[in-house]
Amino acid sequence: GLKKVNDSIGHAAGDELIKNAAEIMVDAYSKYGNIYRTGGDEFIAILFCNAEKVKEILEDFDKTIANPVDVIEDYRI
Repeated sequence: GLKKVNDSIGHAAGDELIKNAAEIMVDAYSKYGNIYRTGGDEFIAILFCNAEKVKEILEDFDKTIANPVDVIEDYRI
């Protein structure tokens, strides 16, 4: 996670990890609502749709993050 990245290769790399994670969330959720960083590596999504659509969005997001990608050096998300 973020602490491991910060401790092993520095805070600049941790910042890059946060930016990449945010981009993934924006891609997944922004057409349905807003994404906010509440602190550290914590985000919240406020979605404006019904419960069935939320379920569909979350299933799609889970599929997206099930396939990790290299974001910095040897770290994958």
